[in-house]
Amino acid sequence: MTAICTRFRIGGISGYSYGEYFDRADWLQKDEGAKDEVILLKRLLSGRFDIGIGHIDRIRYFAHRQGIANKIAYLKPYQPGISQYIAFSKARAGEALAQRFAEALSDFKKTPEYLILLKKYGIEYDPSQ
Repeated sequence: MTAICTRFRIGGISGYSYGEYFDRADWLQKDEGAKDEVILLKRLLSGRFDIGIGHIDRIRYFAHRQGIANKIAYLKPYQPGISQYIAFSKARAGEALAQRFAEALSDFKKTPEYLILLKKYGIEYDPSQ
């Protein structure tokens, strides 16, 4: 696996962590100079690197928004072990707000409006999440 990966240049976003293993893999050819997903996608399509790495939902959203989704292939499994979170301040009753938010989000994910939003932004639906 290591020998295969060293043949490719991998693009990422400056300041992001892609997991401890990737971050410490100094044997990889990395270009982590993109400031956001839009630049990452432009550089990928221009050939600056062979593989772009990022959060699958954000990459799909920006690719869809730019009209280039059909020019990108996605590798599976997607970047395992990297999760996205929303943080709430404890100083402002954040724990109660976080609980209400989680309940409302769970309810919203059961609505047709949620499926419409996913389709609009080019995000695949996984009912197990």
